[in-house]
Amino acid sequence: MKKLITAILLFTFCICISGCSNDNQKIIWNMRSIQGNNGEVIYCSNKNKDTFPNAIVKDIICILQGSSINITDKNNGNKWIGSCTIIDSPQGIYEVIFDNNEKGIMGKSITKYSDNTQENTLVISCEGYTLYFTENTDKTN
Repeated sequence: MKKLITAILLFTFCICISGCSNDNQKIIWNMRSIQGNNGEVIYCSNKNKDTFPNAIVKDIICILQGSSINITDKNNGNKWIGSCTIIDSPQGIYEVIFDNNEKGIMGKSITKYSDNTQENTLVISCEGYTLYFTENTDKTN
């Protein structure tokens, strides 16, 4: 498991591009995992429960549209709504400010795995947590 986490962390920011889009296109992301500030995965998706057996399974989505961000915990209906502003254009790094005044950093990248597969990854670091999302390519949520 440490090798998987290390691989994810090493490649997560390998190719940074914009997180929020300049147009009004809606992009849906599915939560893969959420780490606490000690690096332990505390929440994960149902798809990743075998990879993170000690984590609590949650169904969380993130919707980016324009400069808006909306994170919804589909298990309990909790929502975090905010906006993102670019802070490093060449690297595609954004500051995220949620309605409750929590601030964080967000970036979109491509995560490459040892089996040569890859997927679009959205990473948000906020208030002692790091949230990892994968792009929902089938757009069903």
